[in-house]
Amino acid sequence: MAQRQAYDVIIVGARCAGSATAMLLARRGHSVLLLDADRFPSDFEASTHLLWQSGAARLAKWGLLDRLRETGCPPIRKITLDLAVMSLEGNAPAADGIEEAFCPRRLVLDELLLEAAQEAGVEFHQESRVRELLMQDSRVHGVRWSTADGRTEEATCRMLIGADGASSPVAKMVGAAVLDEHPRHEGIIWAYFDNFPAEGMEFYSRPRRMLMVYPTNDGQSLVGSCVHQEDYAEVAREADTRMLEEFEALAPSLAARTRQATQSSRWLTRSTKGFRRQATGPGWALVGDAGVTMDPITAAGISNAFRDADLLSAAVHDGLAAGADIDAVVARFQDERDAVSIPLYEFAKESGKLEPPPQPIMDLFGALPGQQDAIDQYFGVFAQTVPVAEFFAEANFVRIMSRQSQTA
Repeated sequence: MAQRQAYDVIIVGARCAGSATAMLLARRGHSVLLLDADRFPSDFEASTHLLWQSGAARLAKWGLLDRLRETGCPPIRKITLDLAVMSLEGNAPAADGIEEAFCPRRLVLDELLLEAAQEAGVEFHQESRVRELLMQDSRVHGVRWSTADGRTEEATCRMLIGADGASSPVAKMVGAAVLDEHPRHEGIIWAYFDNFPAEGMEFYSRPRRMLMVYPTNDGQSLVGSCVHQEDYAEVAREADTRMLEEFEALAPSLAARTRQATQSSRWLTRSTKGFRRQATGPGWALVGDAGVTMDPITAAGISNAFRDADLLSAAVHDGLAAGADIDAVVARFQDERDAVSIPLYEFAKESGKLEPPPQPIMDLFGALPGQQDAIDQYFGVFAQTVPVAEFFAEANFVRIMSRQSQTA
């Protein structure tokens, strides 16, 4: 067994949430050990990878957005929502001056963040699977992990952070309570295509479906569909034939472009339930999907991970300075996280059911054409540049409906 080493923070999981949190803590002068069971660089096929304006703004704040641009990931400045009876076009309001969204391949984004973390001084061990926690006075004090060559190593820390995804082993080990959860409402099926013309991101809202197109790295486009859970298993099993059939039936123009393009990957699938877990405890915290996993309909996962990395790193930094009060200081993260995440979590939960909206919302959609600022505000709900409660507030609803009547 290797000699025990001590760190300020150990983070388990080196993808979006983990590498970002590690980088931010290391930049504040803390010693950080980052562990991941995977080997890097590697793609992450359990996720689509849209980065809304709010997430891109954090990359800019961290000095990393230009690096993303240099990978050739195309900026997205146009959003189209096809509702069959009407089509809305626009863009979300900017976040801290960033007007563009991006859809970087995870192979690109995860490696970019990991490199930035190591540049900041983070020590990274890949192919390292955490096996158990080290405890001291009923508080997490470190971890023991196995390496690819069969060795067992351990290290101590003042704070352990689980950034190890929705099925988080760390969350299970610390016994993090589930505060809320809902069943799977839908699943996502997607593939990558070469030579697929896409001007921006596209959504096609249909009964029990939400089709989508995102341009990504290397001139490719991600093309797929959110499928109602009752239909998901069958469509996923027969994706090679069913996906194009569904495009033909639901959005012929999308089907035509898909036929003319070259599919460059197999059809990928993901279905997950939404939940919120307890965020902190004695010597530990959870960040990213380990703490909150939303229904994927809003494509908010990466932007949420960056937001929570910012919040948690600030809380841990202050906690480390507080000495014996570290857990009490870090505990503020849960309130901060929930204040911003619960409204979008509930919005995603309802949207993910893929059911027809109630009549007042249908009336609202009917009033949007011709009101570009209101259309952009609606897209801003997804980009997290317009709060859910602000857009759906009664006063805003009345304003949009009254402006429609004035121009009728």
